[in-house]
Amino acid sequence: MNILDFWGKAQPRDPDKGSEWHPLVFHCLDVAAVGEVLINRHHGLRTHLAHMMKLSEKEVRLIFRYLLCLHDVGKFAKKFQAKVPKYFPDCFKDDPRRLAHIYDHGAGGLRLFDTDKASFNLPNNIHSDIWRMFTSAVTGHHGAPPAPLMDETLVTLKIDFGKLGIEAAQEFMKQVHELLLPPMKSLQIELDHVPQASFALAGLAVLTDWIGSNQNWFHYQNADDFEDLEAYWNHAQENAVQAVEDAGILPACIQRDRLPYDALIGAMVNPSPMQTWTEKVEIPKGPSLFMIEDETGSGKTEAALMLAHRLMAAGRADGLYIALPTMATANAMFNRLEAAYLKLFTQNSKPSIAMAHGARDLHRGFQSAVLRGASNEDSYSINVGQDKDSEVTASSACAAWIADDRRRCSPHTRG
Repeated sequence: MNILDFWGKAQPRDPDKGSEWHPLVFHCLDVAAVGEVLINRHHGLRTHLAHMMKLSEKEVRLIFRYLLCLHDVGKFAKKFQAKVPKYFPDCFKDDPRRLAHIYDHGAGGLRLFDTDKASFNLPNNIHSDIWRMFTSAVTGHHGAPPAPLMDETLVTLKIDFGKLGIEAAQEFMKQVHELLLPPMKSLQIELDHVPQASFALAGLAVLTDWIGSNQNWFHYQNADDFEDLEAYWNHAQENAVQAVEDAGILPACIQRDRLPYDALIGAMVNPSPMQTWTEKVEIPKGPSLFMIEDETGSGKTEAALMLAHRLMAAGRADGLYIALPTMATANAMFNRLEAAYLKLFTQNSKPSIAMAHGARDLHRGFQSAVLRGASNEDSYSINVGQDKDSEVTASSACAAWIADDRRRCSPHTRG
């Protein structure tokens, strides 16, 4: 049995070029690499995760990249592998056409954890309930927590996985643990911090699986072209850097140098006392609320923009959100800030700008920020109507959401 004989992706964009399928292990490493790069490059995300879990940023990076690598461990099941009979591993010695194809690989991965926690090689000084919540988060990477069957016995698991499928999953976890997660004997995670962090991890799993499934960045590869898993891991990391940059999901680089009004919004005759105050007032530590009241036409917008610039320059914010009561006032504000918002970021950055109202596409000056490369995959299920899970692929599950620029306008979205 060779774990590289198990397929993870089998819908080549161009069957005449490259491999016709992508090994499951390689796909898992692709997703882990995207997660690592995203955590490394997204300062706000990294610090937020570390704060939620009360861990160091390095510990968060190592733990999350390993957990993300396990997101598709349920695909080692022979019932999943039978969904594409052409690439069904020979080691099973079964006829894939005679196997039931109704199988949810997310639930299968969680059931594997419930039955064999030790094989997941997670630090055993942390309570297993904590690791179960995190495992549920990553195996539920298609938008909903997995729902294991009521009967979670080893016998039931063997029906889905087969003895060799379980052994392949165990060997996979052993090898990627040695590659990605060094021993962490001093690791401490409090149960109170886990629920919120698990939601963040679930969202990260959806995003990284979508990017790691995109053939624009992660072409199907032949297992024989790489000496070992470490060689492929290096390859995946290189691809992940380009993928994360191209996907447009990193916050633009913020202008850290303090700018006067003239540089921020253009020449001003004489800043008003209120505007001068916003340029010089000391920014308090911790969460802050500024309320600006003045006459119409007094320059409150410019003053607010100065405060936003100072907060961003101090590392206290990644972007700016403006709420207005009507489409007309939103359009007018957009016209005022269309050029000025670029000054909040460094010269070579490409910050996104979006309008949330329903008629935004009619605004001639609006340029939406949409992720590139979103191409849907078809379901791997043979009998889609009979399969509750239908093995919805990562691309079809969230490409439409991730390409919707309005998601960037949410008050809960940073950057």
